[in-house]
Amino acid sequence: MSASFSAAAGPQALGYLYQAQYALYALLTADGEESALILEGLDDVELQSATATELQQLKHHLSTKRQAVLSNRSTDWWKTLRVWGDLLHKQQWDPLRTRLVLITTATAAPGSIPSLLRDDAARDPAEALKQLVALAATAPSQALAAPVQVFNALTALQQKQLVQAIVVLDPSPPMPDLEGAIKKARGYIASADKKHKSFCRNKLR
Repeated sequence: MSASFSAAAGPQALGYLYQAQYALYALLTADGEESALILEGLDDVELQSATATELQQLKHHLSTKRQAVLSNRSTDWWKTLRVWGDLLHKQQWDPLRTRLVLITTATAAPGSIPSLLRDDAARDPAEALKQLVALAATAPSQALAAPVQVFNALTALQQKQLVQAIVVLDPSPPMPDLEGAIKKARGYIASADKKHKSFCRNKLR
């Protein structure tokens, strides 16, 4: 996408474009050849394989001089929890085989609940759940009332299953960088396919 088009497009349009581009990137980098991708299924992006399902929520922020931050009270964070919590309440995803991924160009605030759910050595779902339950009990703000209500309506077991399934990927590449990542992934696949075909030809000789 050209820089001029990115600048002219509104935030919502860029969000849809980012969703489509990230879906392509997710499919190119998915494990296994049997992966299937659904846009706007149960989530922004739904990646399915024979053994697991990954629901991806994408949050794209326009590039500014100040890096967007994902905090305990961020609207992005609670809107995402509302979507996943409501789906869990309706039993529309299986906690035993589903990973919930929040992909955001923002950065999780140090020590925040989202930061505790990164896929790294500091990951601590138990502490994240403890803080989330405590925060939800205080009714953070009127703007977050609906998402908090959805979370509080879950059973203790469901709240635990929800938090354990969440992975926060931050800061994810913005639109211009994602285009480069897609080209790199496509190049890697093409190279691997070429090597595989060469190996097969040599074996048949």
